[in-house]
Amino acid sequence: MNLAVTRKHLIVSRALALYILVVGLKPFLFHIQTDSLPFLPFFPLFDILPSGLFSTALRLLIFAAAVSVFLNFHARLGSLVMGIATIVAIFSSMPLYSTSLTFASCLLIIASQYTDNNQVVRWQLGIVYLGAGLNKLLDPDWWNGSYFEYFALHIFNLPGYSYIENLLSIHPFFLGKCLGVTTIGLELLIGSLFIAGKKIFYPISLGLLFHSAMLIWTSGQLSMIYFYLMCAAYFLASDHIQTQSLTFSYGNSTFSKTLNRLDFFRSINWQKVQDDKTTVIFNENRYQSIAKVVITIVNHETLVYSFFLLILFVLFYSKIYHFLF
Repeated sequence: MNLAVTRKHLIVSRALALYILVVGLKPFLFHIQTDSLPFLPFFPLFDILPSGLFSTALRLLIFAAAVSVFLNFHARLGSLVMGIATIVAIFSSMPLYSTSLTFASCLLIIASQYTDNNQVVRWQLGIVYLGAGLNKLLDPDWWNGSYFEYFALHIFNLPGYSYIENLLSIHPFFLGKCLGVTTIGLELLIGSLFIAGKKIFYPISLGLLFHSAMLIWTSGQLSMIYFYLMCAAYFLASDHIQTQSLTFSYGNSTFSKTLNRLDFFRSINWQKVQDDKTTVIFNENRYQSIAKVVITIVNHETLVYSFFLLILFVLFYSKIYHFLF
């Protein structure tokens, strides 16, 4: 298996593992005294399991799998175990269920089996969008405009909705009907393109525009997490984005040794050399001095990691702010 595929798998797996740890399963993983499983399971079979033993084993399994993914130690096995363990946790507790968590766990399992052929990822994305579109297609509230009316005015209090609706006052719920039908059409189109389309560029572009528009319109209130997860899925499905190998040749300088120790994810290829010169090798070109710092920062893999970390930071900004100040 080539290095680019391995790097793509690692980036996506780590992004998904971060979501599961700090968002998806946070109540179960870190509130040990109050949250134990099974609790209101989907299948009665889980009720026969001893709560303390089952919860402890599941937590240890998820944490161990996360460590293997982050440290790139049997990362594919770690992705598979973490995905399956998350699904088991969902099955054992109805309150834990969410579309985002279920999608993330399935995507982790797919990522663990990832090869150059991205067809399975495309099918997964196609099923998600077609399922969402068909669900809305069969719901009258999406056709008569009442869903968007309630969503815009009572849930998110969206600016300008009432003004635009009054401006288009042809008949009641006209704007809601337009937005509902457009959403259904886009989701069905994106799902169809993922499954049957020849070029992955078009459904990914439409998906990014669709989710970005919803986030901008709702001022970031609507499903930032889902946008995060879809970006991870798009990255795995894309055949246009390939991360490049970054090699860092270092000598005996303390600075270089410190950088090596700080690279917990082992995302850089480290090579020990005899002299004290530090050199970065990227795309068969060698860089020294300030250029090596620049090329390290703008390396594709570094930027992708930064993107996912930035979304998580935005999600938890208010909590971090209140904690610090």
